[in-house]
Amino acid sequence: MEKIVEELCTLHGTLIEVKKNTTLLDKEIDGQQSYVYYLLDGICALTGYSVKGQEVVLLYQTAGNMIGINPYVSGTNSGFYSYHGPKVMARTHCRLYQIPSSVFQHYLETSLEFNHYIVHLLSHNYHRTLAHFKQIQEEESVTVVCRFLLSMCIQTADGLVLPRFFTHDELSKYLGVHLVTVSRILSQLLKNGYVQRISDGLLLTDVSALQHIVDHCETFQY
Repeated sequence: MEKIVEELCTLHGTLIEVKKNTTLLDKEIDGQQSYVYYLLDGICALTGYSVKGQEVVLLYQTAGNMIGINPYVSGTNSGFYSYHGPKVMARTHCRLYQIPSSVFQHYLETSLEFNHYIVHLLSHNYHRTLAHFKQIQEEESVTVVCRFLLSMCIQTADGLVLPRFFTHDELSKYLGVHLVTVSRILSQLLKNGYVQRISDGLLLTDVSALQHIVDHCETFQY
């Protein structure tokens, strides 16, 4: 955690824990929000809506991300998709610092160091989003799935694990890969010994093999 962010969180924030499926932000309900959040651990999802009204995950947010900062940085409360505002939901159990939006805005207006941090964070998320859409359009399905496993796994006592909330259906929607294809690819990865099912999710048992597939854009029969 950056020093300036640690100061913001510890001096002005409140450490909270939220359960899976807790809605942190919903512009359709909340209107003018009162807080922004710093995610210590867990996974949240920034979602919007397609023109057909289907919920779409725009970005998964992991430890180190700040949530709800867009209106204060861009100066707009407009939604991402159609006529609906953005929503952020905890996809796993999460620990966060809850920070009054007025304090966040004060730091934004008075601290050059904090502005540098925010620009870096927004740039990182922007490039992650661009890379995601480019990859799902151009890469083979096997590479797309393996890249996702590596990017969204978390360190646990057992090793690197993809949390169990990432169901086949969740992966299919986010990666733009047919549900049957996702199931077949994961089944083949299990057979190859690259992953293993455990109670907490999917344990990555051969990270080097998965990384090799991603680095060389390899595929296999599934």
